[in-house]
Amino acid sequence: MKDQTLSSAAEGVTYSKGKFTKGKWTFGNHHCGDGMRVFVQHEDDADQHDAICDIENWQTEEETHANAYLISSAPELLEACKLARTYLGKIVADGLLTNCAVSPKRALAIIDGAISRAIETTS
Repeated sequence: MKDQTLSSAAEGVTYSKGKFTKGKWTFGNHHCGDGMRVFVQHEDDADQHDAICDIENWQTEEETHANAYLISSAPELLEACKLARTYLGKIVADGLLTNCAVSPKRALAIIDGAISRAIETTS
């Protein structure tokens, strides 16, 4: 898969596409013990997958499932943050929404922090 970047005209920050495991992240019961496994299923072999992480049942079953849902949605959440960052960056660059209850620049800083935790950042 070709490396892609997302640039912000407002801040001059470029995000490289993450180096995380590509494919649809999903989860299921862990076959070698209690808990859940987040993984990417191989398209050509239903018996093979790339494990992302194992979540043990140290918390409640409900919490274990909630954690598995959250972790398995990470790639989609990252893409949503990138998209929100693009549009909000344009709004800030154009000087719009200056009288908002929540500062668009503060929102950008929060989004940038989340994206930076997920992928490499270069300035």
